[in-house]
Amino acid sequence: MLRLLLFTLTCVTVYGSRNCYKCASTELQSRWFLTGLPKAGDIFGDCLSLGSSTPVESCDGPCVTLMFDDPDQVAGFTPLIVRGCQATLMQIQSDRGSNSEKFCEIDNSYKIANSKGVTVEIKMLAEFCSGDSNRCNDRKNYENCSSGKEGNNQLISCYDCNAKQGKNCKDGKCNKKYCMKQKAKLGGGYQIIKTCSNVNIFGVDNYCSSEDVLLTPGGITFQTRYQQCFCKDKQFCNSSTYSSFFLSSILLIISLFMKE
Repeated sequence: MLRLLLFTLTCVTVYGSRNCYKCASTELQSRWFLTGLPKAGDIFGDCLSLGSSTPVESCDGPCVTLMFDDPDQVAGFTPLIVRGCQATLMQIQSDRGSNSEKFCEIDNSYKIANSKGVTVEIKMLAEFCSGDSNRCNDRKNYENCSSGKEGNNQLISCYDCNAKQGKNCKDGKCNKKYCMKQKAKLGGGYQIIKTCSNVNIFGVDNYCSSEDVLLTPGGITFQTRYQQCFCKDKQFCNSSTYSSFFLSSILLIISLFMKE
């Protein structure tokens, strides 16, 4: 029973093994929290110009490319890039990019908090690929990004607001493919950002992730707990607080097994 539950929670899908490019832009070495990924990268350098010397890793699931504008820069910069195995970087595995098909999503107005904690809009892209192709996570720009699964493009309504000191908020609305929620714990309180997105960086329709990060605003270093959720199972699915949102997902799955 436990093995079956863990299998469901991690959405494991059987794939053939392949090699994926494994790298991350040098600029992310001290700002990994900008990626929103739970697993920190360990190979930093030129992740745009790929070649025979670019590191690879063996992967039983999809390869992934995460590409986004630097939220700490105004203009005139090279996109930040992360490449690797989805199971390693996201700590979860999905069917994105199965059947030799690339699954790509892009949002031209993706909301993210920069290193100063200011919410800005950037361009964000996530692409998943698998099939029999090695090193398929070789995207070098934002062009020609399409899903290939039109049913996944249905828009839903989400809350779009910024709540401080742990208070919930429902005073704004937006419409995109996913609802999103970000939570950062700061000292004894925390900040919540609710919004919508046309890209899901984890590659799983309804999923939450968390990580401990170190921030250094003004030269002062402190640790914070960063959590992020994506959902599209119902309208305004980012309505609850983060903890109840994640717990309800687990309890729902457990209840289904209890009925077996």
